[in-house]
Amino acid sequence: MTAAETQAFRELLEDARYSIVVSVVSSPASPGAPSTTPALPYVVIHPERDQDEQERVTGPAVHRRPSWAVHAVGESTEAAQLVMGFVDDHLRPPPARWGVVPVVEGQSTKRIRRDDLQGVDIDDSTLPAVCFQVASYSFESSPEQLPV
Repeated sequence: MTAAETQAFRELLEDARYSIVVSVVSSPASPGAPSTTPALPYVVIHPERDQDEQERVTGPAVHRRPSWAVHAVGESTEAAQLVMGFVDDHLRPPPARWGVVPVVEGQSTKRIRRDDLQGVDIDDSTLPAVCFQVASYSFESSPEQLPV
């Protein structure tokens, strides 16, 4: 996946009700240092490996399916589920739940789909303990066809 695809995916999740962090949220290296963890609730986006697919008819064009693991984090199981609901509403708006089509310059993209949704889990290694729910989302991305 490219940085442009990750940025387009992140922009689709913008919402005043939660913070968004791309990749890993790390703890401070030294005691007394300010925390880098955002205030609850928040969403963490982990880019995943995507599969490249090249077909004979496409020539040098490579079709990819970039994907992201989205962690919705809250102070309770209900809060984590609520934040995941907000995320899903942005990416697959109700009532039909057809995925939105991200705009990536130079790429032809298709609708976002949810590939996996896990149950809520509790991370008690942090203080206070937090609850999170993970879903995996992806979309097809291919180079735009050049005019002939």
